[in-house]
Amino acid sequence: MRPISLAMTRHKNRHTPPAPTSLTAPAHLPPPSAPDAPPVFVARSISGPIPPPETLAEYDRVLPGCAERVIRMAEQTAEHKRSVEMKVCDAAIMDRRWGQWLGFIIAVIAIGCATYMGVHGAQWSASVLGLGGVIGLASAFIQGRRQDGKRAESQQPADSP
Repeated sequence: MRPISLAMTRHKNRHTPPAPTSLTAPAHLPPPSAPDAPPVFVARSISGPIPPPETLAEYDRVLPGCAERVIRMAEQTAEHKRSVEMKVCDAAIMDRRWGQWLGFIIAVIAIGCATYMGVHGAQWSASVLGLGGVIGLASAFIQGRRQDGKRAESQQPADSP
């Protein structure tokens, strides 16, 4: 069996350029003091939408106007995120309003039907239907208040009293 070489494993990527064979130290690092000094590797990570000013300056040096494009892209991303959050809030409010109105309509219909049934001689059925409508209305109201309380508690900072 022949040993597998790197050239044999690249059969799918024949048109990719070869990887650089040597690493150069960044310009801001001093040259090594001895010829046999170990190589220095620098890793930099960015946390946030905008890179540090030095990186932006390097981008602008390589491609003029690139830093402004990066900042504009970060601003557009932030604006998009805000608009999506507003749409989510508006949808939640609308959903809640529809739920309240539909619950109110169902309760009024149940109580109206119970009243009609009670007037026409079906008192037991009317009391069950009317009680079900009132209990459903009360439980929806109480459940809505519980969710409001849980939401308010979850939005408070952890260190607040």
